[in-house]
Amino acid sequence: MSRKRDPTIVVTLAIAAFAWLPLVTPGYFMQAHDAPHSLFFLEAFDEAIRGGAWWPAWGPNFAFGYGYPLWIFYAPLAYFMGEGLHVLGANIASAIKLVDIFATVGATLSMYAWARQHFSRSAAAFAAIVYTYAPYHLLDLYVRSAVAEYLAFAWFPLVLWRWEALLQTPTRRNATAAALVTAALILTHQGAAFIFALLLGGYLLFLLFRLRPSGAESRIGFSRQLAYGTVAGILTLGLSAIFWLPMLLEQRYIVVEQWTSVAYNYEKHFVFLNQFFSPFWGYGYSGEGLADDMSFQLGLMPVVAAVVALIYLRRDRSKRTDRFANTLFFLAASAITLALMSPLSTPFWTALPIAALVQFPWRLLALSAESPPALAPGRDAARPTMDHGSAFAYLFMLATAVASFNYTLPQYTERSITGESARAAVDFELVSYRDRTGYMTWSTVQPQSSPLVAEYQSGAPLTKAFVLRGDATLSAAQHGGESERVHVRGQTPTTVQFRTYYFPGWHAYIDEQPAAVYPSGPYGLITLEAPAGEHDIRLRFEDSNVRALAKWITILTLLLIVGWAVWPKFSRKLATGVSMLCLLLLCACSIGPGESTPEATPTVTQIAQAQVTAAPPVASVAPTGTAAPTQTPTAGPTPTPRPIIVQYTVQPNDTLGSIALKFGTSVDAILRANNLPRPEALRAGQTIIIPLPTLTPTPSATATLNATQAAIAGPTPVIYIVQSGDVLSAIAARYNIPVDEIMRANGLSDTLLHVGQQLVIPAPTVTPTPTTTALPTSTPTQGLAFSAPTLLFPPDGASYSSGDTLVMNWTAVGALNEDQYYVLRLRTLDGTRTESIWLKTPSYRLPPNWHDTTIVWDVIVLDVTQVNTDGTREGKIESPFSEARQFTWQ
Repeated sequence: MSRKRDPTIVVTLAIAAFAWLPLVTPGYFMQAHDAPHSLFFLEAFDEAIRGGAWWPAWGPNFAFGYGYPLWIFYAPLAYFMGEGLHVLGANIASAIKLVDIFATVGATLSMYAWARQHFSRSAAAFAAIVYTYAPYHLLDLYVRSAVAEYLAFAWFPLVLWRWEALLQTPTRRNATAAALVTAALILTHQGAAFIFALLLGGYLLFLLFRLRPSGAESRIGFSRQLAYGTVAGILTLGLSAIFWLPMLLEQRYIVVEQWTSVAYNYEKHFVFLNQFFSPFWGYGYSGEGLADDMSFQLGLMPVVAAVVALIYLRRDRSKRTDRFANTLFFLAASAITLALMSPLSTPFWTALPIAALVQFPWRLLALSAESPPALAPGRDAARPTMDHGSAFAYLFMLATAVASFNYTLPQYTERSITGESARAAVDFELVSYRDRTGYMTWSTVQPQSSPLVAEYQSGAPLTKAFVLRGDATLSAAQHGGESERVHVRGQTPTTVQFRTYYFPGWHAYIDEQPAAVYPSGPYGLITLEAPAGEHDIRLRFEDSNVRALAKWITILTLLLIVGWAVWPKFSRKLATGVSMLCLLLLCACSIGPGESTPEATPTVTQIAQAQVTAAPPVASVAPTGTAAPTQTPTAGPTPTPRPIIVQYTVQPNDTLGSIALKFGTSVDAILRANNLPRPEALRAGQTIIIPLPTLTPTPSATATLNATQAAIAGPTPVIYIVQSGDVLSAIAARYNIPVDEIMRANGLSDTLLHVGQQLVIPAPTVTPTPTTTALPTSTPTQGLAFSAPTLLFPPDGASYSSGDTLVMNWTAVGALNEDQYYVLRLRTLDGTRTESIWLKTPSYRLPPNWHDTTIVWDVIVLDVTQVNTDGTREGKIESPFSEARQFTWQ
């Protein structure tokens, strides 16, 4: 028996077509907010796929060519669709527009399918049209061009439909369907999925109450609902683990604060009541307060639908109908959604820190677009068939499309070939690097440019690697999305640095043999040591342990679903499979970063600094005065050189950088001494060898070298703090170092400097001019274990803008035991706010909540003697206080 066709769907799709028809015209709309990176995101995705990655993770062209693990933190399903269309022959822009068309049609059909479970055909069609032409839905397409978030609208009604079907009829088929569509939503856009979870969670609780079984079998029925619902939830997590697990566990390696502060600070993007009802439509951006150049309106038809629903509630005398309950739920959901977007909801956003990742509270308009269609067919409760009212419904559908016509007009531009190239990401970031350029926790500063920028813009081959130290020549052999290959010919052992951020998963191979890599320099770039001679060096981005486990969890989940679907008897073994999946998920989550408090987790930025701040001969210098005169030392008896080897048991919160700092050695020395392939290979409980610097013969002298002379006595780098009036050529002349060497060591693409900037001076060979004085080196005060820490950055009296990222630094005083901490004291100049931070490393990234104030700070070393019940500590003083400094962060 053939299934009767539904002509209403054809009419609905025809009316909805006016929403996407502008996409079939030539050109694009590059002035839309996210339009440029929708294109170069797909270009980067395509480059990774063509390089051999079946699930891309690394975007090579971001961060001015240093690369960024974009696809670990940005859900990729929309770009898988775009890549499929691109492979079939569509250009980048056309592929994105085709994904938008599919998303529009999908949203119409999915809303119709869900509404059809409750209403007549014409009423369901009306709901689908209201949903398709919801202002925020069209704004996401033509004003924002947020392709991934826009695609999420196609999944929202399907998720509600399949979970409702599951609770009504708990079967394996419905559980599988609910898991598949929910996982698809998570893999499409994690922000939209997080927002939608608020509505879905409330709706499921509502359904459990409304659909609760009655009678003698009520307990059995509820248990069945709970069992199948739990299975569907676990399968959802398993299917999407390939994305969310690395996203959560590896975000500690990136600077997340830059995506939740300044322009992305949710406090600047609340919506005010009048804006929900204003007919204004703009193509600009969201501003602070009421200074918005984009619309946040709910739309005429959705508001009419809500009013009709309210009237129905007042007139409905049967308070026990499902229709009455649904209407009441979605009216309440709409009211709560509007409240969460208003400034009145600030306590909610403050109490739930993860909500800051939403960035813009007005994104909850996606939920307000979801509720009115569920309210739209108000008359349908009284006339479930409503066949005679179809013409009336179609008239309202056409009216909705006509009323929304002005919202379907993009700002057309010509298609940009450059905008679809690798250069596009670089050009985009150059406009405003602070809120567009990602960087790692290994970085001490955010890049403002790179030596690769000129090569991107000219189309020249990229110089992705260079010789940092040693006598050698390099030639590039291959550059790919997630791989690099160079050929080195060295007369001496050579330090090679790649202009690529270090991140877990980067592995190096010298002549096909694994080689250790480590982050170095202010940007935390990949660095390795190559022996003398000719060698082939390959750099490949491979799966970390977390990413490998996540992929296997997803594959196992797919196998469970396939087995459950094609082999009925498999359902008996499902409990075992789900139990194994739960165990894997728990094991995966246990790989997490541990405690996030400053005292428990040393900042990984110190890995980059360990080689230049922890070793005793290194001194940070600032040209603030005249060098003190020194005397010539008189040689005396010298001890016999002897190596020092220490065994150390890795503690739960240790990092390789913190261990290097503790013992005054380097990350690379520990890696080589223990044959570790990469820094994150360290594990708690592991016993490693610490190769301390060898004691070399030193003269017994009647006078000693000052700190500056000690710093320049050998090939150890120096940290130089830029002062007012400094230029790079003068600094290079002062240290007898070529300008290009300083630029290479610091990843600079030009000679522009800013006051307070820290420069690595690689291997000074002569004494600086008398305009430079060393920072004082003090000895421990009598009765104290350590000397006072010396503050390095920020300099006293400095001023910074709110967009700057501030990493406070001071000198390490020596190896701290497990109870000893640096205590950083922060206070406002007027004394209205104070805070003490206990740290294991001499560095602290100042959070954004210290903006708009003048900050006074100093550092002391304390030994914990007591931990109070409220978590506060008391301690014994182990060093004098450092000097106090102040700076302004506007």
